[in-house]
Amino acid sequence: MHADLAAGKLPWIIEETETLARHYGIGSAWAGLHAYRAVRAGRLAWEQWLPVAGGTLHPFAAGSMLYAESAFSFLEEELSRADGGEDRPALPAPLYAGNYETLRSVPRENWNFASPWQVRRELRFPWYGTSVYTAADGAALTVRFRGRMLAAQLDFGKRCGILKYRIDGGEECVYTGVREAWVPDTGWCIPVLLADDLENGEHVLELSVHYAQMPDCKGSECKIFDFMSAE
Repeated sequence: MHADLAAGKLPWIIEETETLARHYGIGSAWAGLHAYRAVRAGRLAWEQWLPVAGGTLHPFAAGSMLYAESAFSFLEEELSRADGGEDRPALPAPLYAGNYETLRSVPRENWNFASPWQVRRELRFPWYGTSVYTAADGAALTVRFRGRMLAAQLDFGKRCGILKYRIDGGEECVYTGVREAWVPDTGWCIPVLLADDLENGEHVLELSVHYAQMPDCKGSECKIFDFMSAE
């Protein structure tokens, strides 16, 4: 975002979130801009904000405190409005009619799977309770769901295989996932949008996991926490 920040422009991803904030009357804290201004003012060196040593993009103590300052300012402003007894206005009509306000989990009983899939107690992300896991190349399952979209919540990493899937017997799609150098072998909890243009109704997902001879594909693991649909 440096080029836009230095030119006093809104990076596109910030502009999108600010558009949402304005529409729904939500306050915002732009932590990156706050930190960048501190660097330009000489409050700290660039590497204290975003150190490059060790391959990390996460700030050390000084940089973390800068991010916290922007959050403090935001909370102080919000709390002052609350103390003044201001009532929040009613929510306006959705900015995007196809939003995921009705998003919900697909019940586990709607998942059809057997060995080599396993149900495992989830320790790393305990709020999920259990996950469904396999490391078998070609392992497949089906999911019945209702809605107009479907997403999967995965534990992703370089040991994960690619996902091949189709809905209602349609065209096969392939999800390979982001496999940049910073992606871990496992332990990255991410949502994956599988479909967003379905007729609102009953559907069946067929999904299988495969090893692929491609850079940074180290296996055929697949751990699924949840499937989510919205009407």
